[in-house]
Amino acid sequence: MPTAVYAPPAKAIIHFARALGAARSGDLATAQVDIDKLSELKAALEGTNQPHWVGQVEVQILAAQAWLLHGRGDRAEASRLMQAAASLKDGSEKHVASDCIQCASCSPTSRWNKGRRLQRLTSTKRR
Repeated sequence: MPTAVYAPPAKAIIHFARALGAARSGDLATAQVDIDKLSELKAALEGTNQPHWVGQVEVQILAAQAWLLHGRGDRAEASRLMQAAASLKDGSEKHVASDCIQCASCSPTSRWNKGRRLQRLTSTKRR
């Protein structure tokens, strides 16, 4: 991690990205380490007067946990957590620093659905 990153919300974005990359590439142990770090950062933020960032880190935790569960093959629970993350994000105040990273069009839920549509199209064309 870059040593110049001090703010917990910025650190959270780094660990969120690392957790997603690890989970999606099959390195589930590393994903869990970064999810645990997100939980630590959330706990630190809860001691401050920054409820927006506490909520954003919670969204990151839920989304990263969803990808981790997806990697473990628990699709139902992964989908439930991703829906919870999306609902929490939709209900939160928008902030330019986090929305470009976690926007709905870039969410894993959208990618899962796109992947399912592509899979259906591909399997239909093969017949």
